Amino acid sequence: MSPLTPGDHARSTAGLVRQTLLGERDRPLLVLVTGAAGTGKTTRTGELVALAREARVSHVDLSFTSAHSPLVRSAVGVGPPPDPAKRDDTGAWRERLAREVPALLVVEDVQRAPAGFVALVRDWVERAGSGCVTVVTARPEELADPDLPLGPGLALPAVLSVRHERTAPWTTGRVQELVHARLGPERGPRQVVARIAQVSGGNVQVVADLLELLGATGPGGEPFTTQDVDALGVPARLAQLTATRLAALSPPARMLVAAAAVLGGPAAVADLATAAGLSVEDAEAALVEAGSLLVEDARGDHGFAVPLAAAAVRAGLPGPRRRRLHLRAADVLGRRDPVPWVHVAEHRRRGGATEEWLRAVERVAGDAGAFADPESVVDAVRPVLASPAIGEGVRARLALRLSRNAILTLPSPRTVAVLREIVGLPGLAPGVRGEIRLELGVLLHKQLNRAEGWAELETATGELRERPALLVRAMTALANPFQSGAGLSEHESWLVRAERVADDDVSRAAVAAARTSLAVACGEAAPLRQVQPPQAGLELRHNEYLARGLTNTAVGAVFAGRFAAAGEILDQARRCEKVLGSPFFEQCDRGTRLLYDFERGAWDGLAERCRRGMSDAGVHSDARLVLVQLAVARGDWAEAEDVWPGRGGFAFVPYDAAAAATRARMALAQGRVDAAVATVEEAWELLAEKGIWVWAARLAPVATQTWLAAAAPDRAAEAAAQFAAGLRGRNSPMAAAALAWTRALLADGEPAPFEHASVLYSRLAAPYPAALALEGAAGPQHLETAVETFTRLGAAWDATRARGRLRSLAGGAEPPRGRGRPAYDDALSPREREVAELASGGMTNRAIAETLHLSQRTVEHHISRAMQKSGTRSRRALLAALETSVPAAAI
Repeated sequence: MSPLTPGDHARSTAGLVRQTLLGERDRPLLVLVTGAAGTGKTTRTGELVALAREARVSHVDLSFTSAHSPLVRSAVGVGPPPDPAKRDDTGAWRERLAREVPALLVVEDVQRAPAGFVALVRDWVERAGSGCVTVVTARPEELADPDLPLGPGLALPAVLSVRHERTAPWTTGRVQELVHARLGPERGPRQVVARIAQVSGGNVQVVADLLELLGATGPGGEPFTTQDVDALGVPARLAQLTATRLAALSPPARMLVAAAAVLGGPAAVADLATAAGLSVEDAEAALVEAGSLLVEDARGDHGFAVPLAAAAVRAGLPGPRRRRLHLRAADVLGRRDPVPWVHVAEHRRRGGATEEWLRAVERVAGDAGAFADPESVVDAVRPVLASPAIGEGVRARLALRLSRNAILTLPSPRTVAVLREIVGLPGLAPGVRGEIRLELGVLLHKQLNRAEGWAELETATGELRERPALLVRAMTALANPFQSGAGLSEHESWLVRAERVADDDVSRAAVAAARTSLAVACGEAAPLRQVQPPQAGLELRHNEYLARGLTNTAVGAVFAGRFAAAGEILDQARRCEKVLGSPFFEQCDRGTRLLYDFERGAWDGLAERCRRGMSDAGVHSDARLVLVQLAVARGDWAEAEDVWPGRGGFAFVPYDAAAAATRARMALAQGRVDAAVATVEEAWELLAEKGIWVWAARLAPVATQTWLAAAAPDRAAEAAAQFAAGLRGRNSPMAAAALAWTRALLADGEPAPFEHASVLYSRLAAPYPAALALEGAAGPQHLETAVETFTRLGAAWDATRARGRLRSLAGGAEPPRGRGRPAYDDALSPREREVAELASGGMTNRAIAETLHLSQRTVEHHISRAMQKSGTRSRRALLAALETSVPAAAI
């Protein structure tokens, strides 16, 4: 049997508590819950008290907010508590517990209880009878012996069951769940989650306090940044706890804690001693005393359990003392191997040692390992660039290193801001300025999807005439066709120019990767299985080109419907991720995998994967597009609106075309034909400007349906001819199937063309569009097959619509059933549930009526009955009620 995880252990303990309180076991139970301040002990005891309320048994919950009288947090089924004004009411509590025996006794923060009360609890535990549960919480760091929450001498009877739960800091994954729950995945990107997890040390209370402060900075819609987190400072609760614990320490221990706070990270005892100006022996003794603030890690180093507490300590240091500690910290770090020059430079600057700071900055410019933490580099570079005392050569080297690093790490607005500042610096040579502008353009254009990146890249080509390798890089970036703003002929022109300039292996690799990516995107028969992946031994820039080629080719293959090749490329990219070590490319490939799985009908768990990726720079466009399509297929149009891209759309042409098709489907279902027409016309114009008609595959059938609904068959036929002409000589199985479906829609309702289109999609292993096309054939067998596919995928709206059409073919008859009207009582009937599911997703009554072939009055009646039976007052609340209700057929 596998060992229990902490969560499993907590659940098993809760089960024992419930059984004991209900009298299902005849042994008393002691539950010890220990953990540092803020790690969730009170939350845990609240859960156990809730079990007592549920079991309707007497309970007392005591919390020691002082060293004398416990605060009665909760008491049910027992008399009034002793007078809290008494200096020491241990005797009163002893008399009460001898007279009244609660089924559950909770004692919180027992480390602050007076000795007499601890003895009382020990006595209570030793004589507890069956059906009695005792819960004791404690902070080990405040106990004389962390392993003895109730002190020495506790005798545990053989009949007593004992459980010990140790609360622990949250993992980054748990922190992310809370961040996304409080802020939303859009506003809590991965960098912000990582920074909150880092500074809080995973302390639940600190995480919650930081999120409360962050949420109070304003509604807004822009994602938060790590700078926003840093600007919050220290939450008041943590500052108070830190000051209280610091004040209780001896002078040597306070000196050691101050040195640890300035060093800023875990350090060996010898380093802490040097920074504090103590002997190693005195430092070791001080560490024992400072155990409530400093903890030992797996390597034997010591640092703050909650790193943000270090800022609270630093804020209380007098200026001269703080500066001395910074200089000592710089000396300590300067002896490490390798030397963290970014941090040494920062300590020198804060210590006021200008000359030493400048020398450290020069070392940063030549240190390959200095950029492991890009945010720290940004903080270090800004004052350097602003200092006229630093030579232009050093500033240029730093600027180049920062800009090159930005492409392989995760993009951030702070990096963009610094690169803009650098490009504007006077005195930079054209080639240096051009290289920095190139990196800024690539960052904006390819990683942040911002239109101004194109202009920066074009400007960079003029500044890089004397640097052909970088010129090729700029030109191949401009040959990337996915962003809007330029047509296919312009992309091809830049690629031809790059081929002429490329004169070395690395440049030729960049051109080859760009050529393959462009060919696949356009639907040319490129040999995808021969795409070269990154390889150990090649220089970084060479591997970057190869990785970019894999990433762009994979997404192009997905949109073209070349799924087998796309899957192989994605597998290849995953095997090669460690060679390049770029988190951004890893995220891009993970995003393409979401699109790939959606198209192939692998929808199980897909929505949750998308939600987890919404905050990742390389994933969010893919995640958003898939979520929108899934939400509409399920009929949850409210969620579709929630995750719809903001103003400007995706800035990726194929993404915008696919999203427009989904938006038009919603508008048609709602009877808003004019809105659907406006949507498809805008998207069609975008595709015409780009000239890559393979990307019309998701839009063309819906656009045709829209124009036909608007009584514009000539416009539909014209667009279909334009689509067909654009696909001549192209290799896109998805576009070929879409063209067949488009022509079927124009063929006066004949079933054979729809069947043919569905077969083409099925050959691709694209079940969703195959079912949509087959639905158009409109025969009973066609509709039954479509319903089966929609149901298997979880496309509830599509399945409901197809069932409605199937019922209309049968004259509106319901499926056969036994005599008499079934009695559903308080359960929803199948039709009420069907209507409620669509209504809870945001569909209008008219759209529901058209989907189910019912009258609007009947729909209104079903919604009213569903809300009455489920006890909800809003259509949106129906969704939660439906998820927890039992279908009538199951009763």
